[in-house]
Amino acid sequence: MTVNTEISAPGTDATLPALSRAAGALMRRLPFPTVLATDIPGVSFYRRESVNAEGIYITRPCVSFLVQGAKQTFAGGLTATYREGSFLICASTMPGRCSVITPSKERPFLSIAMPLDLTELARIFSEIAGEPAAHAANRSVLTPPALVTGRQTPEMAGAVLRLIEAAAEPLRAKYIGPLIVKELHFLLALSPEGAALRPLCTARTAANRIALVVKEMEADIARDISPEEIARSIGMSSAVFHRRFRETTGLSPVQFQKRLRLFRAQELMVTEGRRVSEAAAAVGYRSASQFTREYAREFGATPRQDAEERRRQLASGGSAEDSI
Repeated sequence: MTVNTEISAPGTDATLPALSRAAGALMRRLPFPTVLATDIPGVSFYRRESVNAEGIYITRPCVSFLVQGAKQTFAGGLTATYREGSFLICASTMPGRCSVITPSKERPFLSIAMPLDLTELARIFSEIAGEPAAHAANRSVLTPPALVTGRQTPEMAGAVLRLIEAAAEPLRAKYIGPLIVKELHFLLALSPEGAALRPLCTARTAANRIALVVKEMEADIARDISPEEIARSIGMSSAVFHRRFRETTGLSPVQFQKRLRLFRAQELMVTEGRRVSEAAAAVGYRSASQFTREYAREFGATPRQDAEERRRQLASGGSAEDSI
């Protein structure tokens, strides 16, 4: 399932000066490929110069502003390809993969990622008068996907540049950085793509109830789910629940839980050094053979082989961190 058509242009002419300055600032902060966790809470900078092994992770609500290059992201069952001058919002916990597209040393991939504060977005939406008519008319028919791409406005690109500059100084990072993060939330809420996420932040909407279900699935990942029971608990018929869940995540509830479990098991083995049997039990598998079979189908290698290879990549200078 594709979220939208590929964003191929680098934004409007008005965004180009800010993008160019932002790229230069990031190149100075990141002289070599790395992930830099800044002093601004939750904000990280990324530089990639080659197409490495596909990043695999469980992402929490976040937004990525692409400054240079291109990237393809798969989250849940959704797919998005986006390029410089665009942004990507992931509004829910999702098992995901990503890969940068044709980076080089001369023109590296550069991006900024920050957490998406759904409470802050809900507060902003509550203060924005009215609701886009087209969205209001379709709200009962379509649940917005949790993965959304859009073009940065000139205001957004300017705020991204100021965020990069603020991160260079500890005091500015501490006091100005969080204010710019709030500003970016406001600008995202005003955008057509951000406004499409309004139902996810609005209590008692179908989208909000699905988001809460996903949150509970992650919190108690080892518990087997009953889609029918979940549907009853949130006041939906089984058919409507399945449709709404797939609209949001791109997968059925059972498919989503399986993928979430496999990605979490991989995290446990690679970053915490858990044994295969420990990781399988921790995410709810009772059969080691079933776990191995489903893991190999998802990742193309047995759990032991995959974990060993990914640990080797980390030992050789790779990073366990990535952004959407």
